[in-house]
Amino acid sequence: MKSAPLHVKRKKPASKEIRVALPPGKSLWARVLMLYAIHGKTLPKPPAGAGDDVYALYNSLEDIRSGKTEIDVVESGTAMRFLTAYLAAVTRSAVMLKGRGRQYQRPIGPLVDTLRGMGAKITYAGSEGYPPLLIEPSTLRGGEVDIDAGHSSQFVSALLLISPLFEEGLKVNYAQKTMQPSEPYIRMTEELLQKSFEKELPDTPEIERDWTAASALYALCALSHIKVKIPGLQAHSLQGDANVLVELYEKLGVKTLFDEEGVTLRYSGKPRTPYIEADFEQTPDIVPNVVVTCLGLKIPFCFTGVARLRLKESDRIVALQHNASQAGFRIGVSTDMLSYDGTATCNKTDIPVIDPMGDHRIAMAFGLLAFKLPDGIVIRDSEVVSKSWPGFWHALEPAWQLEHYIKKEKVS
Repeated sequence: MKSAPLHVKRKKPASKEIRVALPPGKSLWARVLMLYAIHGKTLPKPPAGAGDDVYALYNSLEDIRSGKTEIDVVESGTAMRFLTAYLAAVTRSAVMLKGRGRQYQRPIGPLVDTLRGMGAKITYAGSEGYPPLLIEPSTLRGGEVDIDAGHSSQFVSALLLISPLFEEGLKVNYAQKTMQPSEPYIRMTEELLQKSFEKELPDTPEIERDWTAASALYALCALSHIKVKIPGLQAHSLQGDANVLVELYEKLGVKTLFDEEGVTLRYSGKPRTPYIEADFEQTPDIVPNVVVTCLGLKIPFCFTGVARLRLKESDRIVALQHNASQAGFRIGVSTDMLSYDGTATCNKTDIPVIDPMGDHRIAMAFGLLAFKLPDGIVIRDSEVVSKSWPGFWHALEPAWQLEHYIKKEKVS
C-alpha cells in the first residue's frame, strides 16, 4: 500500500546549522551480512534505521538458516543477487527465491548463466532471465569463471562472496557487453573479503555511515546554504561515492571539512562553474541528487554513464525527466546521457506533485527541491524512502516543515 503524500516546505526561519545522523552504509552492511553467513557466524542484527533493503537480506539469511524453502527478498535487488549465488552453493533442498515490485524486471540472467556453468541447478519460475528462481541442491566447482557484469557489479560481488566455499578458490573474470560495471563496489567486496580472512569477525561489526545517502545532504547544503554536520563518515572510505561527492560538490559551492567525528558541509558561496560535465558510470546512485542540485541552482549540465539508471528501483531516467517537468524543468535524454541547458523550462503548477515511481532516491532528491520553490513540493508515496533511509524526512525537520497533503484538484 502506498503511503500518504507529503507536502515539504522550507522552514522560515530555517536553522543555520543542522546535525544529521545518516543510516549505516547499505552496501557495507549487505556484504558484511553475507560474510558472516559464509563463515558460519551468528548474524549481527542491523541497527534500527538501517533500511528495508538491509533487513530484507538479514531476514532472508535467517530464513535460509531455519530451513525455509520459500525466500522473499521483497524489493532488495542486492539480496536477490547475493542470495542467488549463496543458495546455489549451499542449499540442501529446493528453494524458491522471489521478490516484489520491480524485482521481476531487473535482469539476473548473466549471474545465473555463470552459476549454471559452475554446476548450479537454477530454473526460471517466470520470465527467462529474470526472478523468481527455483534453486536446487548441486555441487558447484570453483576455479576460474567469466561473467558479463554490464548490468550490475553485484553479479561479480555475489560470486566473490561465495569464493571462501571452494578449496580451489574462485577467480572471477568480468567484462561488459553494454555498460562498464561499478568498480568501486567490486573493490569494496574484495577488501572486506580480505579483512575477513585476516582477523576473526567481531560479534558486532562497526559500519561506516552511508556515503550515498550523504549525497542528499550535499544537495541540501547547496540548495539551502545550511551548514550540515554529519558524524560517522570517513575521509578514506571503502564507499566509492565518497571522493566523487567531495570533488563534484566543491564545484557546486559546497566545502567538505573532515574531523575526528565525521564531516561538516559548508556552503562556500557561488558555484565555481557555470556548466558541469560528469560521467556517473561508476557512481550511478548519486545521480538523482546531483541532477536536482543543478536544476535548483540552474546550472547547465551534461551527465553521461547513466544508462544503468533504467535498471534501478524505477527507470530513473524516466522518473527524473517526468518529475523535473512537474517542477518546471526540461531535461534532455538520450540512451546514456542527461542534459539541461539552465534556461529551458516548461509549465508547472504552483505546488509540483512528484511521483517517485516506487523509488527511494527519486523521492528524497525531489523533496530537496522544496528549498527552491516558494510553496514547496509534494511527494507522493513519501515513505518509499524506508528502503534505504527510513528516518529521512524527520532527520531534516530543523530545515523544513512537513504536512500531510490533501489534493484539492482532480487527480488525473
